[in-house]
Amino acid sequence: MRLRVLFESAKEDAALDLIKTTIAGTPFENKVYIAGGFVRDEIMGRASKDIDLVIDMDNGGIKFAVWVCKRLGIYKENSNPVVYPRFGTAMFTFRGVTHIGQDLSGLDIECVMPRAEENEIPDNRKSIVIKKTSMKGDALRRDLTINTLYKNVSTGKILDLTGKGVHDIKNGILRTPTKADDTFGHPKFGDPLRMLRVLRFAARYGYEVDRGVLDAVKRNASRLKNISNERIRDEFIKMLISPRPVEAMDMLVETGLIDYVLPELKQLIGLEQGIYHNKDAYGHTMDVLAATQPRAVLRLAALLHDIGKPVVRTPHDRKKYEFLQHEKVGEELTDTILRRLKFPNDTIKAVKTLVRRHMGLRAGRQGKLSSKALRRFARKCGSDEMLQDALALMQADYEAHPGADPDEFNRIRDQYKAITSTAAQPLSQRQKVVNGHDIMKTFNIPPGPMIKTMLQYAQDLYDEDPATDKETIMIKLKEKFNPNEDE
Repeated sequence: MRLRVLFESAKEDAALDLIKTTIAGTPFENKVYIAGGFVRDEIMGRASKDIDLVIDMDNGGIKFAVWVCKRLGIYKENSNPVVYPRFGTAMFTFRGVTHIGQDLSGLDIECVMPRAEENEIPDNRKSIVIKKTSMKGDALRRDLTINTLYKNVSTGKILDLTGKGVHDIKNGILRTPTKADDTFGHPKFGDPLRMLRVLRFAARYGYEVDRGVLDAVKRNASRLKNISNERIRDEFIKMLISPRPVEAMDMLVETGLIDYVLPELKQLIGLEQGIYHNKDAYGHTMDVLAATQPRAVLRLAALLHDIGKPVVRTPHDRKKYEFLQHEKVGEELTDTILRRLKFPNDTIKAVKTLVRRHMGLRAGRQGKLSSKALRRFARKCGSDEMLQDALALMQADYEAHPGADPDEFNRIRDQYKAITSTAAQPLSQRQKVVNGHDIMKTFNIPPGPMIKTMLQYAQDLYDEDPATDKETIMIKLKEKFNPNEDE
């Protein structure tokens, strides 16, 4: 089978042409295949950066990687290629190699033989022993039919060994190359993480998940508890930043996988809100999620911004329900959730800030938000980038309410530009004019609650007018507090 495909990356195209040229007339000719996602993306007309090669010979991945590095003069013992004998894989990197006008430096190529697991393995996948199998055997152990295609580097011929790969790409279908229960749970080649990959591909491409596959995900959902939180996190974040994050969350709930990814989200389903909402907390959260840009921190904050509501909801005569301090409780829950999923500390800090601040500003139709309030909010956000994310989250949250004014946050942004246009540095990055040591030294008082109170007042003065200098603030502190008036 030959297909007309689209290469959008000249660098990858040049690398594959170099490999084709290098293996011509050698034992590797017609034995080297581009595998999986790269071929899938070519057929879809998408660019792909990851070149994975399958070399159809015993221990082919390692043999080829060593051979090609020596042939191209880029071999370095224990460094290029990097070899993983236990898994039958190797990866080499082009270093200082140029071909048909393209500098290939830094491009990584992963190589493997057609392989199968020789022994039964636990779901944590830490005890794998690999053996060679046929090309079709390699295809059948993969996750989805759309990822089972191979392209002969020498001839350009596409191998569709399941007979379903090209069809499913063209028809937008997600199904497994063998029985779905085996794909997810077979004692030798099954991997429960593939259940998340199914949903992730559906969210990425808008493909329809085969009904039998979806049912198998439901049957095998509990297997996900044996997968590391790091692996779950990586698939989860790819769902969130996909073009269809709401569909991904809905499928997580439908299949029961949510219990092993983010069980707290289920508490929002059916949670009735106050008179200013026309959807339950889950539906509202999905509207906010859909309205945010596909960046990890912002999408995580959108998903978790109301996660504290089930904890604090109380009846209210006029509002029906109220959710006092839900943003504070949500911040605490966000910390717990993201640490459980092993997110890095900087991500956790950023998402917590957005969740805590998502109720921070409302200008109203007349745009009467005070400059002081905006300066204070910018400072609490910590950086201009965080401020812009907070505004984006608040806008998505606000506009998910009935009757929202679509221009409110444009007015806030215009106001922020106006008050920062003459500033030497962004408001959120300015240092305090007065600190605790200044106060203790000037007023000769020890550390204690009074210092915090005075610092807050000093900051209020500064937020009111950033031109206020230290001397003026000290005078006004003396006038208001006069801490030594009895002496």
